[in-house]
Amino acid sequence: METALHKKQLWLRVVALVTAVMFTTQSTVLAGDPGIARPQPTPLAPSAGADIQTPDLLRTLDIPEAFGQIKKKSRGTNGKLVLCIQDAHGSFEAQRNIARILEHLTRRYGLRLINVEGASGELYRELYQIYPDREVRRSVSEYFMARGRLGAAEYFSMVERSSATLFGIEDADLYERNRAAYLDALRVKQQGNRFLSAFTKTLENVSRFVFSDTMREWVKLRSQTQEDGRHLLAYVRFLVKTARGLGVDVYDYTSLRSLLELLDLEKEIDFERSDSELEALLEAMKRELGGDRLPLFMARSGAFKAKTLKRS
Repeated sequence: METALHKKQLWLRVVALVTAVMFTTQSTVLAGDPGIARPQPTPLAPSAGADIQTPDLLRTLDIPEAFGQIKKKSRGTNGKLVLCIQDAHGSFEAQRNIARILEHLTRRYGLRLINVEGASGELYRELYQIYPDREVRRSVSEYFMARGRLGAAEYFSMVERSSATLFGIEDADLYERNRAAYLDALRVKQQGNRFLSAFTKTLENVSRFVFSDTMREWVKLRSQTQEDGRHLLAYVRFLVKTARGLGVDVYDYTSLRSLLELLDLEKEIDFERSDSELEALLEAMKRELGGDRLPLFMARSGAFKAKTLKRS
């Protein structure tokens, strides 16, 4: 029994050591969507099984709304399908949703090639997939992904033991030159910020004597709107009032005209009554939904209020 226990402890120590070494090594490769590259990466992405072959897939392709949205589709001429997922580096929620999208595409459409940023050549991830307990793989992978040390593609490959090929699409030399340029810019960032701050302050002081009262108000409201969208309506009203004073017909601008019409309609809304009607509608929907659909409805309602779920 002691021998078996000793072997189990030795096995766990080996797994822990390998995991620590591999994740430490990972932080030394190209940044972006990190991965472990093979010592001699192939110069081109593999062609066999690299595309998803489904008739009319461009038309029928779907992504669960809870994970993301399809923003644009376009048809090429070679019959290949390329899916470009917009990344948000450093955002744990975004990375987790990207992993869910990859899982969805793999299970439903047979995705077999995942190209990733920040690496060059085919990525070695088999060793990560050895550990048999999926929950342990998920927990460890989430830990590193939450700290920005692991990308969604690698997370998906490790946790789900996906057979899809991970391939780094970076040109290593070009990547390193861009990285060096970025680091050089960081070294002078503080100096540049100090210069811009002093320059901006000088312009503000000069504007007191050069700008009219209207121009100063415009600059002030424009800055507030750029920093906080809540000032948009005040900014629009100011522009409209000023434009009318100058004889400029704002109704020549169709989108602005639509916004102004909405603002006029807003004045007619009884917000207290609309709030009470909204609550009544929600209660009626709760009664009709019932079963398994109600928890999902409530979860999405809460996510929308917390602004973690888009209107669409």
